[in-house]
Amino acid sequence: AGNNNLSDNLEQWSRVKLCRGHTLDVVGLAWAPDDSHLVSCSLDSDAPIIVWKLTDLGSQERATQSNVLCNPYKILGKNIHKSTVKGVTFDPAGSYVASSGDDPAVCIWRAHDDWGLEKRIDAESGIFRKWKNSKE
Repeated sequence: AGNNNLSDNLEQWSRVKLCRGHTLDVVGLAWAPDDSHLVSCSLDSDAPIIVWKLTDLGSQERATQSNVLCNPYKILGKNIHKSTVKGVTFDPAGSYVASSGDDPAVCIWRAHDDWGLEKRIDAESGIFRKWKNSKE
């Protein structure tokens, strides 16, 4: 009754782009709602957040070394986040990117413009509550 053909259950994947720029592990990814950019965050302090401009993802052009390799479009977060960045996300409209890390801080970046820092929200801003030790 069952189909024992394993090839019917396999997905076929092919590399579309190879994004090189981080020197340590990538721990988070976010696609822009319009699929124009990918944002990654890494344990790397030299390039904690990289914006990748992705074009022609649906192209049927044969993959070659020159059109598969994707270099960083923008590097964000260096000297802004004070420790490892562990998460990135776009807002639903694709106007902003939020990043968070071990600081604790949340940074809001402008998307599709200059990719500059819009706001850094941290303990100094009063939004993070300081917890008291219950044993004190």
